Amino acid sequence: MLSCQKCGCKYPEWQKSCPECGNPTGSGSPERTEPKKSGNSNMTKAYLIGGLIIVFAIIAVIVFMMSTPSAPVTPSGTVTTVPTVKVAEARPMPPSPPPALSASKSGSRITISAMAGSTLSEVEKFTVTLNGIEVPKNLGTSAGSSITVDAAAGTNTVIVTALYKNGAEMVVLNKIL
Repeated sequence: MLSCQKCGCKYPEWQKSCPECGNPTGSGSPERTEPKKSGNSNMTKAYLIGGLIIVFAIIAVIVFMMSTPSAPVTPSGTVTTVPTVKVAEARPMPPSPPPALSASKSGSRITISAMAGSTLSEVEKFTVTLNGIEVPKNLGTSAGSSITVDAAAGTNTVIVTALYKNGAEMVVLNKIL
């Protein structure tokens, strides 16, 4: 559509003059009333939307990275850890001197005897192991008490541990026979 330069009336381009005032179409430059459509405007909108999506994605990544706690930084090289120190346990001490014990082997039998000693009365019980296995027999806690056990052929190791009435423990005999 064209607009008349004189009166402003709109008329189609095929008319040679304005229907309102009669002004000929050649006496002025025609104005277009409809904006010129361009195929590039759709492409511009697509680039704008794509750009906004990228900006929001970058912002989301930055926010995520800032909200995530970072790992502790360790210095390069050798890292030495300091061991934790436990509170010292108050362990009872065995009485001194330990009771005297003896062990002897005759053939395939071993005899273990408790002999007199000033601290023998403070022993609650003796635990006897032969070659790493606990002997089910009990060695008495009085002077002269003894037990006899069957031994294996060859060398045997006898260990006697005293458990005292105050809770202390002590190996009082460790003998290879």
